[in-house]
Amino acid sequence: MNSTAATVEQADTGMDGKTILDVENLSIDFMTDEGRITAVQDISFSLKEGETLGIVGESGSGKSVTTRALIRLLASNAIVDDRSRIELTRRDGSRVDICGLTPGDRTLNQIRGGEISMIFQEPMASFSPLRTIGTHMVEALQLHENVSGAEAKKRSIDLLERVGIANAPERFRQYSFQLSGGMRQRAMIAMALVTRPRILIADEPTTALDVTIQAQILELLRDLQRDLGMAMVFITHDLGVIAQIARKVAVMYLGRVIEEGTTANVIYQPAHPYTRGLLDALPRLDAGARRLVPVGGDIPSPLARPSGCPFHTRCPQIIEGTCEAAVPPVTPISDDHCVSCYLHG
Repeated sequence: MNSTAATVEQADTGMDGKTILDVENLSIDFMTDEGRITAVQDISFSLKEGETLGIVGESGSGKSVTTRALIRLLASNAIVDDRSRIELTRRDGSRVDICGLTPGDRTLNQIRGGEISMIFQEPMASFSPLRTIGTHMVEALQLHENVSGAEAKKRSIDLLERVGIANAPERFRQYSFQLSGGMRQRAMIAMALVTRPRILIADEPTTALDVTIQAQILELLRDLQRDLGMAMVFITHDLGVIAQIARKVAVMYLGRVIEEGTTANVIYQPAHPYTRGLLDALPRLDAGARRLVPVGGDIPSPLARPSGCPFHTRCPQIIEGTCEAAVPPVTPISDDHCVSCYLHG
């Protein structure tokens, strides 16, 4: 059995809570010296309380841009389409369209880090080398809650212990460069969760870690999610990781979602050739010395986006005269599985 499929069952659990995030028609361009680049095109998805959405795809597929848009953490040259909508249901029950907020807006500052937190891929870039771990955590907590310094320190140390950092009071006083890679990752998770966010965005948080530490971090995130009841958006290029952490998955390619469904459906019954290519590229426990099969070709430059289906330049099952003519419509495979591909429908 594929080692990815073998772990799907443990990931395909979750809470069927209320929808707290609705993303509709999200399109993002960037103005550059070379011209206008489309990074994300007509992305739509929703997220429920306690649910994990995995977003998977190669580098350059638009995963990070999509999730950074959720907290308006985009570069100054980004252009968000007027039709785009990112509607968040806040703790008090009110709803706000994040696309309508501007940098420096008080509501955006409350949401960013308070109701939606983010774990970045490289923890060393998230901590200032001039400030201790504890200073970062206390500042984040006091920015979003009216707590004393002593209470903020206690809660920060408690959370450092909760994420598995030994001798937490001492680590609280240390700097990020004094910690190992796995410990820095745990400290970054603690900092993101100190405000008890409703949604956690994890941008490839296990990429730079060895397999043992990666498994520990994934287990830690599952446990914290269950205990805190938060929703999570988990970004990765590895469907094997998605199988361990996410209940549903969106497969992205060149700025578009080309397949979406429950993780079990997408892993066991992949409908898009690109999804099948990602699965074929994973190691298998039963394959012995079988060589890995990479997805053929290279992802096109955003400056030279192909017409029609974005994957047709690399697709082994291209339908000549059709795939390059127009973007394929979204076709339901089942109630909770859909694909954008002319091979279906």
